[in-house]
Amino acid sequence: MASTVVKQLLTEDEDELLTFFPNDIIVKILERLPVKSLLRYRCVCKDWNDLFKTSSFIKQHLHHSIRGPSLLLQYSFTFFSDIKQLSLLDSETKTLVPLNGPSIYRHLFLRAYIIGSSYGLLCLQLHSFPGRPLYLWNPATREVQRVPDSINNPGGLCSIGFGFSSVVNDYKIVKIYRLVYSREIRVEIFSLSTGSWKEVVEFGNLESMGFICFKQPFAVTDQAMYFYAYKEDGDQFFCRSIVSFDMAKEVFTLIPVPSPNFLENKELITTYENKLALLSHSELWVMEEEPTSGGSEQRWNREFISSGCSPELHPWTIWRDEAVFIGQRPKIRGANREFFLYLLNLTTRKVKEVLISPEYGQVFCAFNYAESLVSIVNGFEHDPES
Repeated sequence: MASTVVKQLLTEDEDELLTFFPNDIIVKILERLPVKSLLRYRCVCKDWNDLFKTSSFIKQHLHHSIRGPSLLLQYSFTFFSDIKQLSLLDSETKTLVPLNGPSIYRHLFLRAYIIGSSYGLLCLQLHSFPGRPLYLWNPATREVQRVPDSINNPGGLCSIGFGFSSVVNDYKIVKIYRLVYSREIRVEIFSLSTGSWKEVVEFGNLESMGFICFKQPFAVTDQAMYFYAYKEDGDQFFCRSIVSFDMAKEVFTLIPVPSPNFLENKELITTYENKLALLSHSELWVMEEEPTSGGSEQRWNREFISSGCSPELHPWTIWRDEAVFIGQRPKIRGANREFFLYLLNLTTRKVKEVLISPEYGQVFCAFNYAESLVSIVNGFEHDPES
């Protein structure tokens, strides 16, 4: 609707347009347009070009964009191929639209793994390259930049998280190392606003708890990242807690899981309505802030017990108001194996099947993705007058 209005406006004389429509109305319309349209409209006039670079416009545009995120899938065409493809699921037609990497890095990005998606930016890692470098990429603006190498690479088990903190208005990458022999924890944090890494020296009681690894994938809200923390018990790993990392305060805390038996299922740590959540084929637990006589406390609430989904389905994320599961059907009479997305509406409990393709070999990950004008170089802090 907004795109149609702007197209009609652009056919009019610019002076008449600015006279007929108040400037604040024009800005509100522009805030709701796709990034592709905004990049094209930069040449309409200098005022618009400058407007699209201001932090206030970028924030408001992103505010509207995150209300209706796309579902981003990364997959390979065969089970044994390291060549990966990205696609966005069209929310109306339920078809996949390919998302190509930037041309200069396209051959690299075909072998990159997505670490995370947050507020318009993707964090990717090249596993097959020395040092496993990280990149930040804005698919909407096509801007990409390699993240500087971290302070040190002590080796051992490493988990990586990526997210945006609305408290400090900054994107951050966190690396959590667990050294193999000493069992020592090392943590490094990259800040987009400073463009540099720093070490965290205080871990609270994480080290004393004896955690030996932090399982991927992770979950992220606009305040914290969350990892499963595993502890050694004999010859097996057992998940004891969820580790929360506050991106603004840069501190770790431990959150117990709602039920010891929950982790026996094919569980997923995710977010729902910007809250920490745990999802399996039969349960959805959401961390809620509830008032108490002394203020408030966080408690787990069970949203539903049975979804009707098969235990063979793998939960991948919660997209808008739908839980996303991925499953496959066995070959029938020589036909190719078919992969499906199963979208469970969390309100109606109805399930929709979406055929990905009989040719895709493996889906690696699924993320919520919202378009953004955020600059990887400048973040939000970019005003033409400054």
